[in-house]
Amino acid sequence: GALATTYMIDARLDMLAEHGLEQLQRVRFHHGAIEALCRVAILEADKIRAGGSGLVQLRLETPYACAPGDRFVVRRYSPMLTIGGGTVLDNLPVKHRGREPAMIQLLTRLEGPALEDRLAALAAAAGTRGIDEELLRHRTFASADRLRSAAGALADAGRLLVAQETPLVVVDTAVLAALEETIIEAVGTHHTEHPLEPGLPKSAVTATLPRDLPEVVVDALVDRLVAAQRLGGSSA
Repeated sequence: GALATTYMIDARLDMLAEHGLEQLQRVRFHHGAIEALCRVAILEADKIRAGGSGLVQLRLETPYACAPGDRFVVRRYSPMLTIGGGTVLDNLPVKHRGREPAMIQLLTRLEGPALEDRLAALAAAAGTRGIDEELLRHRTFASADRLRSAAGALADAGRLLVAQETPLVVVDTAVLAALEETIIEAVGTHHTEHPLEPGLPKSAVTATLPRDLPEVVVDALVDRLVAAQRLGGSSA
């Protein structure tokens, strides 16, 4: 269960000096002992020139499992000549359509060797949804202990919120301010409209937030606001 199968792999592809690559060219993907046919979507340009390098999405014709950082070789469909090789960056991407700046930024960050940087990049890409331990393990191929250690270091540096330690759930701090202001505004409006009521039910707070926000993240946000004395706590 450490890896999940996929039909798509985002990667850095380096071409040999005498070979280039056209958009959506069909090639043979070699990883370990397997060969699979795939189309190569070039993400930053219309083609990769001979000897060049580019970010690509390999669209496999059969599902396969691999880990970030794995190396692979590509050969022409026919004749079967080796034309390049590369490194897996994201083993569970969505299908990309056109040149998406956010996607290019994510893949560039995933090229870094440090687990902390890759974890932070994945959390940033997840936005308000946050990202949980199972998906992080699949997309980093790191153990739960290593992920918790990296998340703790990022939290200490103010780059992540650890909403839950076991199983791990993290959220990029860049999205927290807007979510916290939404909660403060909802509570303030409720107090203005219903001054005799003691507070706002959690369900009403949740209804003001993005629908994909996990409950543990809502709880962590409220705890942060209470700790910062921006909200009053409840004994209930």
